[in-house]
Order: sequence, then C-alpha cells, then structure tokens
Amino acid sequence: MADTKEGSGFTFAQQLWDCFPAVYTRVSRGRHDLKAVKAYLEVRAKLELDYSKKLDAAAATIAEFTEPTSLGRCWLSMRDGSSQISKQHHAFSNLCSELAKSLEVTISELKSQKGKVSVTQASHAFGSCFLDARQQRSLGKRSQHKA
Repeated sequence: MADTKEGSGFTFAQQLWDCFPAVYTRVSRGRHDLKAVKAYLEVRAKLELDYSKKLDAAAATIAEFTEPTSLGRCWLSMRDGSSQISKQHHAFSNLCSELAKSLEVTISELKSQKGKVSVTQASHAFGSCFLDARQQRSLGKRSQHKA
C-alpha cells in the first residue's frame, strides 16, 4: 500500500476519518495566521522603505571631495554602495507590500467562503467520498478474485 503510513496499516483517509473536524477547524483558523503574516509584512515594508530613505539622506549630507585622494575614492565607493543598498531595501519594501496585498486578497476569499460550508456538511461529503472509495476498492478486489 503506497498511501499507508509505515507500520500503522491505515491509509491517509482512514487516519483522517476521526480527525476531520479538527482538520476543518484548523484550516478555517488559518485566516488568522494569514492576517498576522500580512500585518508583519506591512510593518516590514514600512521599515525597509524608511531605512532606504534615511540611507539616501545620510549619503547626501556629506559634500563631494574635490581632490581625487584615497579618502575621496573611499567615500565615493561607500556612497555608491549605500545607494545600491538603499535600492535593494526599497525593492524589498515593494515586495513586502505586494505580498501583503496578495495575502489580503486570499484572506478576503477565505472570509467569503467561511460560511458556505459547515463542518457537518464537509464531514458528510468527506464521509460519502470515503465510503464510495472503500466500496470501489472492495468491488475491485472482488473482480480480481473472480478473474
């Protein structure tokens, strides 16, 4: 049996049979977890954007060096590096914002689906599918024994 848990003798469906209400409850509560992740991403996006702006502002405060000394070259290198780091943080801020927006869509979809199926309906549907599968399997075994 490919779908049995090693050593238990039960298929995945058989193991899930008694636990379906708990699984259903856990999945329905997943929306709260998504909200927490979304809130974190929104805060992180704001922090990354603020850091990016402050890094640009700090680099702009020091005047240019007029002579090509070693300090001047070092400063240019640091300023250019800070500019690149600032761009990366700005891009990461945008990514976090996009992910938060995507999560908001997912949360809204889950919220709209929440009341459509009750645990009783889902358990009944699962039970019907489980029994149908069991009957099909037993019919298949019977036909194999007859052949």
